Amino acid sequence: MISVIIPVYNSEKYIEKCINSILNSSFNDFEIIVVDDGSIDETYNIISKLSKKDKRIRIIKISNGGSAHARNIGLQNVRGDYVTFVDSDDYVDKDYLKELYEAIVTYNLDMVECDYRIISNYEDYNEIIQNKKNHIYIIDNIAKLNQLCERNTYLKSVVLWNKIYKKELFDNIQFVENKGIDDEYIIHKIIYKAKKIGLIENKLYNYYVNNNSQMRGKPDLKRLDNLDAIESQLCFFDEKKLYSIKEKLLFRYYRTVIDDIYFVKKYFPNEKNIINDLKKKRKGWSRILLSGKISIKEKVYLILTRYFSSLAYYIRNRIIGNNKVISN
Repeated sequence: MISVIIPVYNSEKYIEKCINSILNSSFNDFEIIVVDDGSIDETYNIISKLSKKDKRIRIIKISNGGSAHARNIGLQNVRGDYVTFVDSDDYVDKDYLKELYEAIVTYNLDMVECDYRIISNYEDYNEIIQNKKNHIYIIDNIAKLNQLCERNTYLKSVVLWNKIYKKELFDNIQFVENKGIDDEYIIHKIIYKAKKIGLIENKLYNYYVNNNSQMRGKPDLKRLDNLDAIESQLCFFDEKKLYSIKEKLLFRYYRTVIDDIYFVKKYFPNEKNIINDLKKKRKGWSRILLSGKISIKEKVYLILTRYFSSLAYYIRNRIIGNNKVISN
């Protein structure tokens, strides 16, 4: 059985479509664990009505403690051998559970990942997209950790959604609570434990880009948790003696440091201690220009960002705005 964990907070606009997309799945052996993180809108009532119609829905109502806390509670209550996470404003294709489950069982995988679509206009999106014939590639944990540190495969690799995991991968691993993000604090640990990983080409998960979310809406210093998470990954790679992967990650680390300096100066100019701390972390950035693990394009981008931050930030935001893709 697959346990589908959905943390929710004030998701009345999206949660019914999210849950129904799972209930309409071509795979039936699942439970849905909805952890209501203290919603104060109609979210709980909507979930309750749905649960009365389908007993596979289990509701856990808790006081507001953040999505990481909600996910930890969900993990403590799973009954299945496999776990997947779905964000409350996203939805899945009918074959999402089926294709990932068949892959993980057939090839005895520890985790399996599919591709995704980006939805920027939630209400108007009714297009049916025919997936191509499925292909699966099997890689090991080191290859996947390399993908986690590469610009073109980072987002697909770092997120919790779009994957099914063996439940045992989460043994002795918990989400770090009270942070602005959940995924990046633990995903590298999960991947490291997963010795055999499947990659499915089909786009089976629909990811809604909400520009009012914490990381994309009003400027918030919690954005700096991204850098803290990357630092935890660097320490992990040091601990595991994965020095080549660590070197590759340094591009995103220094890019994030430089971006954060510009961000704090622009929106929180009085936070002098934070700015000075970030500037200390920026020292040594030029050493990666000699790295063979970082592409010429990335090196040029880093130089542009370092010396022309306003221009680079403007260009990046324009690209993000046009493509509706957020990447750190």
